[in-house]
Amino acid sequence: MSDRSTSSRRGRFAKADWIMIGLAGLRQEGPDALTIERLTATARRTRGSFYHHFASHEDFVRAMADSWLQQSTVGPIAEMQQAADMRRVRASLAEFAATLDHRLERQMRRLGEINTHAHAVVQQSDALRIAMLVQMFQGEFALLPDEALKRAQLQHAAFVGMQVVFPEASPEFRRELDLYLAGKLWVG
Repeated sequence: MSDRSTSSRRGRFAKADWIMIGLAGLRQEGPDALTIERLTATARRTRGSFYHHFASHEDFVRAMADSWLQQSTVGPIAEMQQAADMRRVRASLAEFAATLDHRLERQMRRLGEINTHAHAVVQQSDALRIAMLVQMFQGEFALLPDEALKRAQLQHAAFVGMQVVFPEASPEFRRELDLYLAGKLWVG
């Protein structure tokens, strides 16, 4: 049974519940939603409940950013790397990129502009994503490291840029642009 369902039955909030509320607030309203007052009002819990799980507001932001990194980058990359067929990995990556919560991605980047830990986490996410792309380019096309890195950086920059330029794009639109870009980058 999950920590969330257990905490809800007992009427207590677990650390994961606070993080979930924080991520939802960040997604909807940006960093302004992350004040202790807003979090406790949304949760209908006291400051004491919040501080039972987090030593400080910064501790909360750290835990929330780390959770985002695990959900949006570390976990999905680990899953994709288990596939033996590079085409399956690429298809999984394209689907993941098209259906990822792009609004939360943008808001996490905004949080990274004002919070040093969130900034470091976003940079870590970018580095992990680029490293995976480098590995894919080298594995599929046996490219030299510099060429694989340039293609990976371009692929990731297009992904992040699309989130900014087309914030409300549908997954279908994202897939279409990704396929077009793949036709340019994913060639030997």
